[in-house]
Amino acid sequence: MNAHSRQGLSYPIRNLSDRHLQDDTVARWMPYLSAIAYAFVSSVFVYSLLVYLTILPSFNLSRLAWKLTVMLSPGPIVFALDKNPNEGGVSKDNNLARDIPMKEQALRRILRFDRTSFLSGPSGYPKTGSIHLRTTRLAPAGLGNFNNSCYQNSIIQGLASLRQLDYFLKNNLQTLGHVQQMSTHVSLKETIAQLNTLSNAGRKLWLPNELKSMSSWQQQDAQEYYSKLVEQIDKEISEASKSLVTDDGFKLSLTALQRNPCSSPDENRVCEILKRIGFVDLVGPFDNPLEGLMAQRVGCMTCGYCEGLSLIPFTCLTVPLAQHIEYDVRDCLDDYTALEPIEGVECIKCTVLRVKAGLLEFLDKLRSNDWSQLEPSEKAQKEALSQMTESRLNAVQDVLQNEDFSEKALSEHCRLNPRNRVSSTKSRQSVIARAPKSLAIHINRSVFDELTGVLRKNYAKVIFPDILDLDEWCLGSKQIGTTDDTLTENWEADPTKSMLSSPSAAFQSLNRKYELRAVITHYGRHDDGHYICYRKFSTELPTDSVSADNRQSKMEGEEEQWFELSDADVTSVSKNIVMEQGGAFMLFYELIGNASEKPIDVPSDPSSQNFTEGSCESPVDGPD
Repeated sequence: MNAHSRQGLSYPIRNLSDRHLQDDTVARWMPYLSAIAYAFVSSVFVYSLLVYLTILPSFNLSRLAWKLTVMLSPGPIVFALDKNPNEGGVSKDNNLARDIPMKEQALRRILRFDRTSFLSGPSGYPKTGSIHLRTTRLAPAGLGNFNNSCYQNSIIQGLASLRQLDYFLKNNLQTLGHVQQMSTHVSLKETIAQLNTLSNAGRKLWLPNELKSMSSWQQQDAQEYYSKLVEQIDKEISEASKSLVTDDGFKLSLTALQRNPCSSPDENRVCEILKRIGFVDLVGPFDNPLEGLMAQRVGCMTCGYCEGLSLIPFTCLTVPLAQHIEYDVRDCLDDYTALEPIEGVECIKCTVLRVKAGLLEFLDKLRSNDWSQLEPSEKAQKEALSQMTESRLNAVQDVLQNEDFSEKALSEHCRLNPRNRVSSTKSRQSVIARAPKSLAIHINRSVFDELTGVLRKNYAKVIFPDILDLDEWCLGSKQIGTTDDTLTENWEADPTKSMLSSPSAAFQSLNRKYELRAVITHYGRHDDGHYICYRKFSTELPTDSVSADNRQSKMEGEEEQWFELSDADVTSVSKNIVMEQGGAFMLFYELIGNASEKPIDVPSDPSSQNFTEGSCESPVDGPD
């Protein structure tokens, strides 16, 4: 048999050997297949659980496939196939072939994803050469992340959604920009303008150094960055306003006018004087839309005394979370403004009342004794002691009547020892006295772990409304009588009762309704993670062929679209997706229209117990 025949006979033997080798390989891996399948199913389950708990963001396979397609597509070929390269701001410069965002825009136009697409994200770009009114879907610009700056990017995107803030920055620069350099104002105003400019759709912008110099590599908390940014804005306003005048005496009233312009008759007269001498713009532009006033009342639940309302400015409401798995932000506001008893607190009035009771008791015992059998010297001593006791009692009663509980009055007239103060239970309550035009709510998710001694994150789900009515938590909503032009408000003086109206009680609505503008969420643990901003953005772009008046009316009546902004990654999302974000960290609301500003009249009936600043003594009975 020749060589070819022998070689042909060997084929079946080699095929049997290969098949036997494959069978051995399959048999060798069979015990591991079940383990691999179990590990895969477990991984999917764990990931789904982490997404449900908002520890990790949701994973979109279509977005991943699209990103890979854009990265792997040859840039020169993509730009060569793009028939309208100038529509998205792309030129034929070869250097732009390496720009992934520009390549993504061109690829969208080639594949006609600018009209309908299974991909989420920007859904259109402006069309040129049209003489009729056409609208095109756009997306806001993203922000680049170079040094773990997602917490900065999310705050800036949230502030960009507040229209009142943009107006506030513009007015300040027009009024004070020529007086002193306001770098934070300029940088924030320009950044917000670029983020809200429709021509920057699909682009990646970078924060200027002025908005990043207030942070450090160690600071990773978005709320802290927000507080520093607002503080720096107020600081620039204060320094610039002081430079407008050189008279030190004239500067004294500027701070009060900036905080609460023209809110009293005296301040109204000052405002009129300012207007006459040319300082018209001093009153009004400095009213920060993010700033409101909290009214805090601390009173004794035993004697009913408190020192009045303390008005505390705020630019962010930090509401707490407890140990439940789900919350409504309105329930958090209820807890924040609830009446809180505090035990073991010194009360000055209770101390004076105890001294008065002791003096009365001592004086009664002193007078009840029979002095007729006493020696003249002893009788004189008793009379002198009685007169001294009466004199001190009169001084104590004067202090109580005048409510002068200063240290001088207590030490000189009452002769009280600071170590003999009486402790009692006081109540503390903080409510909103003046609501801001733009409301920022911070959901405090930091929890101190007593076992480990470190802070950990509270992963509770937080539900929030699209329209928030703030009247329930504002001071002065209690209504005890109305006329045609005036409202009468009852500010509760009893420290044992809440200053707010109960849900079942009638109260005067002041139309403090707010619209949700942005939501900032946090994924990850307490020490690290990632911030994502969801914000409203105007996605309708009228062409230049329409007049300015028609364009303005069109913009005012349009509906805004929600977008998810994860640094430079911008995705169009539905409103339902935004409202389902249980891991909310900060909420930005804006006032709808103008709140009611009817004049308030205090009734003449003293039994109504109206509350005025500086005194809030209630009819709670105390010791005589």
